[in-house]
Amino acid sequence: MAEEGEGKMSDLQSNDRERAGALGLRGLLGTAVGIGLVLLVPLLAMQWTDEVRWEASDFLVAGGLLAAAAAAYRLVLGASRARGSRAARVGVGLLVLGALLLVWTNLAVGLIGDEHHEANLLYLAVLATLVLGGLRARGRADRLAATAFLAVGLLAGIVVLAIALDWGGPRGGAPELLLLHGPFLAIFAAAGLLLARGAAASPDPA
Repeated sequence: MAEEGEGKMSDLQSNDRERAGALGLRGLLGTAVGIGLVLLVPLLAMQWTDEVRWEASDFLVAGGLLAAAAAAYRLVLGASRARGSRAARVGVGLLVLGALLLVWTNLAVGLIGDEHHEANLLYLAVLATLVLGGLRARGRADRLAATAFLAVGLLAGIVVLAIALDWGGPRGGAPELLLLHGPFLAIFAAAGLLLARGAAASPDPA
């Protein structure tokens, strides 16, 4: 009887591993299809207008960023004990989306002046905070929320410095800088609030 019970347990564990593997493969395929669909947008736009001019390197960089964002989302959410909370899932998604858009925007046009303005290097501090904070959090939603709020503070500080020191130049005054940074501040703030709600719903052990 004991051997029979152990055999059934082994079969159940094997089935669980196979199911997890199938779900993982399905997730990877879904991610690949999603990235392909996103990259299809500029590819089609190039056929209709000369305003969109992407080279092979642009597609490679964009694909790499999207793949990294998808991997980060799966990694952070997979480690989170609050992943059962919808608020936490959306919060992690917003956190990754904000980081992705921050990198993409700075590579494309720059948030201060143009993409060559040295002040745009300050956003590396925001990205480093998100990466290190995400690693330190170890899946804890409350620590991820603190990381998101810290990103909000850093971005706000950069905006204040840019306005005070007139880094934006004649076309980058206070209204323009606030308009450009507003969406990022809103994304990270919303991520922090949702992650905090997820942490409250599924408290992590100290």
